Amino acid sequence: MAIINLKQTGLIVGIAILFAFFVYFTIEAIYPSPKYEDFCKNQYYREPIPVKQGMQVNCTNSWETKEVQECSVNKGSPEFKQDVNGCDIFDKCNYCGKEHDEYNNKYQRNVFIITAIIGIIAIVFGLYFGIEFMAGGFLFGGIITLAYSTIRYFSRGNVDNWLRVIVLFIEILILIWIGYKKVVNRDKKKK
Repeated sequence: MAIINLKQTGLIVGIAILFAFFVYFTIEAIYPSPKYEDFCKNQYYREPIPVKQGMQVNCTNSWETKEVQECSVNKGSPEFKQDVNGCDIFDKCNYCGKEHDEYNNKYQRNVFIITAIIGIIAIVFGLYFGIEFMAGGFLFGGIITLAYSTIRYFSRGNVDNWLRVIVLFIEILILIWIGYKKVVNRDKKKK
């Protein structure tokens, strides 16, 4: 009897882990994550112009200019060009990194919603499916998927602390409600 339980436990753990991997790799294949390179092309700057011997050049610190400071405050990346003396001067503000971050935040939110729904469906399926080891695998796989999607989304750092608390509370309530419905239905059937 202990060997059968060990085998079932192994199958439950295996299905749970592989289910979570399957969900994430399927989402990545269908809805790939944004790549930084797609927003920001490599910027190559010209080599500094060598100063002629005996010539003195006084370059100002371009990073201290008002334009560069404003660019940095607005989450842009300042780009420079060089004047005839080889001094860096502010050219323009590149917002590709900011655009990537904005798109990535939306992407992470969407993946969170998709995986949370899939995780909850797997939990419900696991509670109502008839074959024990498969039911347990999907139940725990759904919980792992839900937990991982929550951690992944929250780790982005752009989620308000109170929103985190509310989302976790809702997830706990959903799990309690699903479990309660299953236990109450089971108890009613026994009577």
